[in-house]
Amino acid sequence: MDVPIIQCFFWPDPWKVFCCCIFLNCTRRGQVEKVVWKFFELYPTPEALLAASDEEVQEVIRSLGFYKRRTTSLKRLSEDFVAKSWKSPEDLRSVGVYAATCFRMMFEFELESSPPNDHALKDLWVWMRQEYRYRFGRTLPDVRR
Repeated sequence: MDVPIIQCFFWPDPWKVFCCCIFLNCTRRGQVEKVVWKFFELYPTPEALLAASDEEVQEVIRSLGFYKRRTTSLKRLSEDFVAKSWKSPEDLRSVGVYAATCFRMMFEFELESSPPNDHALKDLWVWMRQEYRYRFGRTLPDVRR
């Protein structure tokens, strides 16, 4: 199995993983893959995104749909990511159950005995546990480009 979710390409940067989760809301991976590389080329950090105008960001992510709402979510996430000393993903605005679960699996290595209900997170769960014979405390292999 190739990397099960696009977020794996951006590990170990939690901000980029959270951004990917926002992109994937109501959107297929194939659509996100057409945008995500250019997005992170233009905005490699939360500070770079915050310095950009909303209109500029909206133009980059327009093809994903909901581009105004996504821009607001990305900016709120970035503000909190930079300004808050957050301890849990839920401390950040724009982080929902999917993003929090993804974070816990990828960064805290929480792999329960049964997989999550979301199909993409289930694929990540299988990949981490079976393909790489996951053992608690071991880091993910480097699968980034």
